[in-house]
Parts: sequence; structure tokens; C-alpha cells
Amino acid sequence: MRAATTIGVLGLAVISTLAAVPRQGSAAEDQPAGAEGNSGPGDAGKGNDFGFFHRQDPLEEGDAAYAKGDIDAAIARYSEAIARYDIPAIEPDPRAALAHNHRGLAYVSKSDFDRAIDDFTAAIQLDRKFAAAYCNRGDAYCGKGDSEKGFADYDEAIRVDPKYAHAYNNRGVAFGRKRDFEKMIADCTEAIRLDPQYSGAYINRGAGYAEKGDYQQALADFTAAIQWQPKSAQAYQQRGDAYRKLGDSRKAEEDYARAKEFQTRP
Repeated sequence: MRAATTIGVLGLAVISTLAAVPRQGSAAEDQPAGAEGNSGPGDAGKGNDFGFFHRQDPLEEGDAAYAKGDIDAAIARYSEAIARYDIPAIEPDPRAALAHNHRGLAYVSKSDFDRAIDDFTAAIQLDRKFAAAYCNRGDAYCGKGDSEKGFADYDEAIRVDPKYAHAYNNRGVAFGRKRDFEKMIADCTEAIRLDPQYSGAYINRGAGYAEKGDYQQALADFTAAIQWQPKSAQAYQQRGDAYRKLGDSRKAEEDYARAKEFQTRP
């Protein structure tokens, strides 16, 4: 028998955002990434007018390396993109803000929060309406223990884009870490209202309900998360914990087995 796992706010699914490479316009004009994955690359950097030379955009190369988990290679490609696009003497290329934002996420993956904050700040300076950059900087501030600045950035992301579900979700996680589960649940509920397929928000809201002892509601949220992301090891793990709390050991063990299966898959 597997020992029961405590449901807690540590390790909740904070969703960071790789914004799409734009065809035109500002970074903030692009649709945000999906709840459980990055949005696809745009058409930037797919060649030139001569037709005989094609080199992929370094921003896209960075995204490809990031998706493979090669963070150092991603940082190198994003740095190349920044050198190419962030040229103060000319009109800002919208890809410059994206490159800073994406490199910031790579630094977050390495827990290098100070460098991440510098990059998110640079992205914001290039595009004051870049909600994802505010949200991601909030994550970085919370990661280094400065929740006051983190909350300020989540609030600003929401002010810039009131329909940005990630900002509500991530602010909810921050409330959960402060053990304010009512506000956590409220923010995750708003994220779900804005994006009914947001698996991470269901997981986080379920964890908030579990912390309050409402395991039936937690069970419903973890089940909803699995509906939208059937291979989520975290959702199965959390639902298994809820089943155990409700006294259903058989279903708990089934969910633990599924969680282990998805954790070990390549």
C-alpha cells in the first residue's frame, strides 16, 4: 500500500507563458498560450526575398530548445535574438520583447530569478501592454520570496489584460502559498471562467479546496483537470490523495498507479 500524500500548495502548477512569435504588431496583441502548453511559432524568420537561403529565426530556435528541455541552448538562442532585435537606435522590433520574455522563462527554469526579473523588466519596457511579462515577473519575484512585488505584477497583468487567465491562476497560487485559500479559490475560479479548459487552474483550485477539507469539491476539480489533460500525473496524484481522504483506497491506488505511469513516460 502506498502511504497517503498530503495535499498542499507546494508544487502547484504555475503556468508561465511563451507568447507566439508575432507576424506583426506588439507582443501584447498576440493570443496568450494555452493553459497546458506553449502557443505555436508564428511566421517570423522563415526566409528572405531571395528564396535560396533559409535560416530559422533564433527566437524560434530558442523555443524549440526550450520545448526539448535544453535550457542552456535556449538561453543562447534567445540571447542571439535579443542582439538581433533589441536595437535602441531603431524602432523596436516586437520580437525583442518576446525574446526577453522567453529568455526570462529559461532563467526561471534554472531558478536564476534575478536574471529572469531583468529580462521580464526589459520586455515590459519594450511593450508596456505585455501582460505575460508582468505575470512571469510576478512568478520570478515570488520565486525569490518577494511576494509583495509578485502580487503587484499579477495585479498589473490583470489591469493590462483583464481576460488573461494565467495571471488569475498564478496569483491564486501565490495566495495559496500564503495559506489564503479563499482568495486562492476565487482567483482560480476566475481563471476557469475565462478559460474553461484550463487544467492547471482546476488542479490549483482543487488543492485549495482540499486544504479547506472539502475533498468532494477537490475531487471534482481534479477530475475536471484530467478531462482536459488526460496524462497529467499531478492531477491523478492529487485525486488519489482526495480519494484516500474520502476513504476509497481502491480508487486512490488506481490513481497513484496512473500518476506513476505518466511520470515515468518519456
